[in-house]
Amino acid sequence: MRWLAFLLLVGCTGDAPTAEPAPPFIEPSRVAADPSVGVTTELDGPAPEFVDAVLAELTGDTEAARVGFERVLAAPTAEGALTGRAALHLAQ
Repeated sequence: MRWLAFLLLVGCTGDAPTAEPAPPFIEPSRVAADPSVGVTTELDGPAPEFVDAVLAELTGDTEAARVGFERVLAAPTAEGALTGRAALHLAQ
């Protein structure tokens, strides 16, 4: 009987595993694109001009479309795919 009491006493007095603290909550950034700190979006490049040129072409304003596509081709930050599409529209 003593052994049983001894085993219960020893078995119940161990170091209980402690729960790890949760990592701190990091609030997501809700900052808008701010060119003054270098944050930009795809809307800051020539893509909106390309869209405007396509819409001008679809509505029949070929002169505005031509000017828009030329602006896209002249933009130094234009990506290859965008300049290729602009060149194809100008070639039509």
